[in-house]
Order: sequence, then structure tokens, then C-alpha cells
Amino acid sequence: MVSSTVNAFDTQHEDMIHDAQLDYYGKKLATCSSDRCIRIFDVDGENHRHVETLTGHAGPVWQVAWAHPKFGNILASCSYDCKVIIWREVGGRFQNIKEYAGHSSSVNAVAWAPHEYGLILACASSDDNISILTWKEDNTWDVQSFKAHSYGCNAVSWAPATVPGSLVQTSGASTGALNTKRFASGGCDNLVKIWREENGAWKQEEVLEGHTDWVRDVAWAPNTGLPSSDLASCSQDKTVLIWSHQGGNSMWTKKSLKKDNFSDAVWRVSWSTSGNILAVSSGDNKVTLWKEGLESEYQQIGDRWKFRKPGVHVYLKQDVEGLGEAGEIVIADTLKVRNLLVPFGLAYYVPRHKFKALLPQGWEPKTSGEEFTEQIVPAVQFESDVIDDVTPDSSSFGFERPTVTISMPNLALMQKVKEVRFQRMRVSEDSDRIFGSVAADNVIEAIFKQIGVIIEKSSLQMERIKTLGKTTVEINFGPSIEPLKIDVIVEEEGK
Repeated sequence: MVSSTVNAFDTQHEDMIHDAQLDYYGKKLATCSSDRCIRIFDVDGENHRHVETLTGHAGPVWQVAWAHPKFGNILASCSYDCKVIIWREVGGRFQNIKEYAGHSSSVNAVAWAPHEYGLILACASSDDNISILTWKEDNTWDVQSFKAHSYGCNAVSWAPATVPGSLVQTSGASTGALNTKRFASGGCDNLVKIWREENGAWKQEEVLEGHTDWVRDVAWAPNTGLPSSDLASCSQDKTVLIWSHQGGNSMWTKKSLKKDNFSDAVWRVSWSTSGNILAVSSGDNKVTLWKEGLESEYQQIGDRWKFRKPGVHVYLKQDVEGLGEAGEIVIADTLKVRNLLVPFGLAYYVPRHKFKALLPQGWEPKTSGEEFTEQIVPAVQFESDVIDDVTPDSSSFGFERPTVTISMPNLALMQKVKEVRFQRMRVSEDSDRIFGSVAADNVIEAIFKQIGVIIEKSSLQMERIKTLGKTTVEINFGPSIEPLKIDVIVEEEGK
């Protein structure tokens, strides 16, 4: 087994973290979370200094990806809100330079192409489509979109730009020649697909069948100059497959990473820079490291890191076979929630507070199916009248949020709301900084509890409040109506 050092630190995210990525030089770290924020850290050895928080998404942010530094400090992010945002550091601050909203469902993955091809981003979505965004010299972006997988696309990974076999090539094409643009994708149809650019359009080159459940992730191995191309895929079926192609007209071959299955669904796979070690993240709360041996069999060389099992509490609106009945709160697989249950109106997210789901008193996890039996957070004992301290996802309310037109009676009711109050814990005696924050969703729910009217989030002009005291916010009802001002008062808890 390899030895390693684990360095943990508090990111100050207010909900589950979904991704963390170091830049090319390992000097900047980007993390993203269900709190809808991206946090940027400067990395110096074991020290991590928070330098900026990026806000712009209206839902959980699933993944982030750094572009090659030849283009500057550029970061892409994708979210449940159906958007992709491209950020660029200008004058020490990150700016939103491109917002792509061409997908109709959650965007689950983003990946930059090898820098030799230019600034090109692939985006995979639950709407079955993949989009390719290409930056042009006139500072605009060309967009190509095509259907890739039935029931949703979960992952994309680009092939290296270097032609396989360049290290051992003795004649023929130049060793500096670029490979044809290719990438792999994985989807909810249990398939891995290879795509190739041909005459400016993207064509399906190969369909790789081997998994028996959703493909969670794909990772194309870096090209070390040897003749073969290698691709790793992982799945809900608890397996990792290694796909190899020897070039020319040969067929892709597959082999299992290990003889027996993993103990749980496998979520992510990632190759080392040299392409000889594969990291595997699985639902048994572990990251394991694997290296190919002399007989082309992969051997486990590391088993060190343990994490919380992925999953989320949802309230079922309808009966779901194998999961539960309408009206029940259950723990469901995160990917199934964001790709199936919520988009198709089968469930709501259960609101969360300080990383814990706000659950009815006495609630216990169901045990009706192995995929959904693991309780990932303790059942906390909240009475219904104290659920006023929630920062939920965009669809996390425990009731359906109808679109409300502000009629004159509603406007009259709104004018009665002068203030809303919240209690938060103070971080320290010498600071007004609070644990957590007060967000727009908190204010919207507090107004609803006062007068029974739900306002549109877009009409509420406010930033997250992170200190004790009074903040005046505005609610805009339209050009012909004067904005309504409301005081948001944050008091110290227990005082």
C-alpha cells in the first residue's frame, strides 16, 4: 500500500460539496456545493486561503473544471439550474464571461478539451444532450448541441491530443501531429460512447456496451506515447471497466478493474498525470488507487480515504417502485434524484439546515431496497414550528411553489410586511459574523409564513447576509410600482 498525507480543512460551504478541482499548477482550488456557490482558494502546501466566492447559479453546482493556463485563469461550472457559467480571473477577481443556458435540464458535467485544440468546453446534461462550446477570435462562442444518451448524460472526458504511438513511431506522420478531436461520454442508458469531430460536426464513432446500470463517470487516460488508448468507466452496477484500443481498425476491448464487484456503486474515476494510476471513488465511502501490473492486471495500491455516502432526503409526491409511497420521506441516490425524481415531478428535496435534513420527529430510514437503505445524516428532532432557518435548493420547499402574480390584494398584504427576523449563532464574541447565512429563500419563506404570499425570487434584491444586524432589502413588483423595502433583522441566537 502507498503512504499518503490527508490534509482536511473547512471550506465554509453551507451544504454538501459535489466537486473540488486544483488548477494546472496546483496553486488554486475550486470547490462547488449545493449551497449554489463556488469557492476559490489559494493553495500553498498544506495551507488553503479563501480568496473569493462565486455566485451566479440558482441551484446546486455539480462540477467545476479549470482550463489550461495558456488561456488565463478560466473556470467552468455547471448546475442543476440548467446553466453553464465560464469565469475568468481579471485583475485578481473572477468575472462571468459566458453564461450558457441552452439545456432544458440539469447540466451534470463539464470538461475542457486539450489546449492544443483551443478553448473548447463539453457539457453533459440530463436532457439527453451534449453541448460543445468553442471560443472564437472575435470573443464570441460557437455552440453545437446534439443528442447523446437516452434518459440523460452524466459524464464527458476528452481524448488526448497526442497521436497514440508517437513515442515508438519510426515513420509516417510527424510526432507533432494532432489526433482527431474525440471525447467519451457516459449516460443513463448504461452505455459509454465515443464521439469524433468530422467536417465540423460530431459523429458517434463507437458504442461500448458492458455496464448494466447508469454510467456515472468516464476518464480517458493521458497519452504516454504508447500505441494504445485507454478509457476507464464506472457505474451504478458497482463495476469499473478499462477499455483499450490498439489503433487502426482494431476493436475496443474491455476488462474489469477487479475480479469481483465493488461493495457499492462507483461514482468517479480519475487517472494520474502519467496515466499509470487510477483513483476510484465509490459509495462504500472510500477512494482506492489502482496500478496496472506486468501481466496487464490491475492491482490495488491504496485504500486510505473515507467519505460520507452520497444520498439525499426527498419527499415523495408519487409512489416510486422500489423506493417508497407518496407522502413518505426517503433517502435516495443523489444522481437519481437530480436526473429523475425531481425533474419529473416525483419528489421534492427535503430542506436542510447545517448539513442536516429537517425531518419529522421520530422519522426513521426505510429499508426497502439496498440502494436506498443507508442513512447519511442523523434524524434530527425538529418540531415543525422551528423550521425557519433553512437555506434550501431551488426546489427544496416542503410545498409546491406556485408562480404568484402580485395582484392589488397581494400588494396590500405585502405592504404590511415591515420586517422579518432570524436568529443565528455568533462566530465569536469579538465579531458580528454568524454561522451560516440568511439567503433570499429564507426571506421568501418568512414572508410566506407572515401573510401567505410567495414572491418570485427574481424580484427580491439581496445578497446573502452573513453578519448580525439590520439589512434593508428591496422587492420589485414592476416598473410602475415603487419597490417595497423590508428590514431583515438577524439577532444573536439565545440572546
